[in-house]
Amino acid sequence: MSLNLKDKKKYILDMKNKINNCLSIIIINFNKLKSNDLVNLRKNSNKKGFYISIIHNNLFKIILNKLNLKCLINKIVGSILIFYSLKSYSYPSVIFEKFLVKYKDKIKLNTVYINKKIVNYNFHKKISFLNSTKKSLEYFINYIRNISIIKFLYVLLIIKNNKFGN
Repeated sequence: MSLNLKDKKKYILDMKNKINNCLSIIIINFNKLKSNDLVNLRKNSNKKGFYISIIHNNLFKIILNKLNLKCLINKIVGSILIFYSLKSYSYPSVIFEKFLVKYKDKIKLNTVYINKKIVNYNFHKKISFLNSTKKSLEYFINYIRNISIIKFLYVLLIIKNNKFGN
């Protein structure tokens, strides 16, 4: 579908507002994926509070420049599909991981951008497991508990080695 200049400007403004307000963006290369798979995924996404857009690379680069997200421009390679959410940091990651299992040979992760930062795949993978408030709180409590245990063990080690200077 070809857009005239007026429609392109409108589309750029609309996408700019969405991307500027989103909590997370996942950019994938989908050039080996069939259109039927994309249609099903897009139908399900809008119902669940995240969005999927197929966007022309040049238009997406214009949007990223306008938002001063130049760090993402070099991640635009191949046919791109964007997962993004205005409500959740983790939900696009959860859906992408499920999508990746099903289509692992047909898609490639380009980048993950969460909370205004590019994050590595390991962080993205952790986020994908925190798809509910309950799981997030459990993870946080375990994380804090582990920090406390590590500090406690460190103090015991210092006592054992008598590094207090007494």
